[in-house]
Amino acid sequence: QTTDTTDLMEEMAAPPLAEATSALRNILSRAPKRFANAEALSALENGWKSVYSNEGNDLNFASLDDRKSLCAGITRVLAVLPPEQWAVSLTTLTNPTIECIEIMLKSISENQISEDKSKLDERVTRISEEICVFASAIRTFHAAAKKQAKVPLLSLLHRVWPLVAHIAKTLSTQEVIISSLCEFLLIVISLNDDGKDVGLLKEASEIAIAILDFASNEHTQCHVMPIMEFVEQMIETFGHLAEAQVNAISSSPVAIGLTQQMRDIVEDLLRKAFHVIQGQSQKENVDALPGLFLVCGACIRRCPCLFFSLNIAVESAESLCTASLNAARSSVTSKQIDVVRSTLLYLNEAFILTSTAVATDAQNNRNGAAIKCIEAVNPYRAELVTTLIHGSCGVFPREALDPVGTLLHSILKTTPIAEAENICTQALQAETFRLGDEAKRAALSVLGKTVQNTIAPSVVMDLLDDLWTLHQNDEVGVMVAGGDTILSFTERYG
Repeated sequence: QTTDTTDLMEEMAAPPLAEATSALRNILSRAPKRFANAEALSALENGWKSVYSNEGNDLNFASLDDRKSLCAGITRVLAVLPPEQWAVSLTTLTNPTIECIEIMLKSISENQISEDKSKLDERVTRISEEICVFASAIRTFHAAAKKQAKVPLLSLLHRVWPLVAHIAKTLSTQEVIISSLCEFLLIVISLNDDGKDVGLLKEASEIAIAILDFASNEHTQCHVMPIMEFVEQMIETFGHLAEAQVNAISSSPVAIGLTQQMRDIVEDLLRKAFHVIQGQSQKENVDALPGLFLVCGACIRRCPCLFFSLNIAVESAESLCTASLNAARSSVTSKQIDVVRSTLLYLNEAFILTSTAVATDAQNNRNGAAIKCIEAVNPYRAELVTTLIHGSCGVFPREALDPVGTLLHSILKTTPIAEAENICTQALQAETFRLGDEAKRAALSVLGKTVQNTIAPSVVMDLLDDLWTLHQNDEVGVMVAGGDTILSFTERYG
């Protein structure tokens, strides 16, 4: 490699290999049928294998993004082949990736004691990357070939599963491995959205539970959002089956067995997700609470009866619902924007559920869950409204205002009129509201229409955004006395 070549590469926005793989991916993706012939497929196979044979050459070695780009392009070509060729083609594509993982694992096993940490980390990182490449291949093929691809892809998953299970057992304390395993586990859900391969789903959940156990250790600091996203997707996809078991609405023995297994899986995942919060302080793990609220929101949507029937642990009297609402109550005013946003979104799901309650339909199980939800959130209703209004007077981060407005709309429209008017009036009389009486009356007008459910959440969002903006001015007190800005506000909302 000459000096001129080095200088030229440094001047380029991206390395030549990155440009080449990206261009090839685009060509293959836009016209896959043009390459679905023996000659082109042979060239693509040789090119893909060469990616794994040039690792000693820094100039030619493909980065993770390069490998994923090239793999995505080749996978789209394979997806247009006749279905009877899919199994063999996918095996040929994924073999170099699987072999690379096996080589790295063997090297770690043989040299773990004597090898220095930097080399060990390099091998662990490479395993993580190859898991991502494998997951990318499956995801891209599934998206391109649609439902027909499930059989060969599931067969491929079963073939590689012992390797994945071994990685989970031996390396799941490594954060890069956790992240890539979670990406892989999400693929398992997408290929089993009908719930037929319960065994594979159960094994995937067991890996997730092992990771959650590791994350719940008070001495462990790792990002748990990826594994919480897996739990959330499990509930989004199969929560209705767990709910069916709670409500005893399955008829055939096969259906009853499936719903019972799904209920067991969902219960285990939920309790482990809560254990992560108990084992980690908010300071140590800032994505634990957002992850938990993501999961709880899915429960409210997909399996509220199950959610309200479960306790944190078999031996505990505290329900998951009570624990999550207590955590949300204290997190609304967090300094972490991700915590605040996730809290607001979860609470909004809870109040949406309360709006579906019908007092005369006590026999309906979902309605029963909605009534329980009302009982759970009622103690926080006035406090939440006050906090949301005060926070909109320049206290909340601006990024939180839209979910604040959505939640405030959901709370007020489910609150008795007299109670809501009293809460809002008291909130606007606090010192945090500094825009004067005319602006106060205008704000109350909008909030009153919200209670009557005659305006959209977007209007409440606009109101809170304007309140927040006006309270950013250090001379807001001067503007109160008939200033143009305040006059414009009162004319818009009054």
